[in-house]
Amino acid sequence: MMHLSMLLIAIAPQVATALPPQQAIARVDASRAKAVNGTFVMKVAVVVRTSDAFYLNSSIDIRSSGNLVFHLTPDAIRQLKEKLGPRADMALVGRTVQVKGTLKRVPIVTTRKGDAASSDEVQYEVRVASLSNLKVI
Repeated sequence: MMHLSMLLIAIAPQVATALPPQQAIARVDASRAKAVNGTFVMKVAVVVRTSDAFYLNSSIDIRSSGNLVFHLTPDAIRQLKEKLGPRADMALVGRTVQVKGTLKRVPIVTTRKGDAASSDEVQYEVRVASLSNLKVI
């Protein structure tokens, strides 16, 4: 005879837990597609700004093989600045951020004298196009 508690466990919806950097990277590396859909979480160690993107990094060493990157596009940056002000990128340093999306293993392209040079380095990146996929915890 099944107890009520067993029944509740059996029918309770499975809640996906957010994967921290180490687990997320291991899951991507184990994937044939080198990409995994899910929810990912990290404490932002450093933010790199370019003219058209913010890169939230889980490690101060942004070239580290254990670094998880949340790549915010111009639309997400605009939305973030509306919420947090013009220095929104700095407001996220030291904060825990959760993102829903696709984590991909992406080759790092380096340049030498303006030409792309091959590299065996990769980074693990979730592209964030909308703030609806990002939550500051």
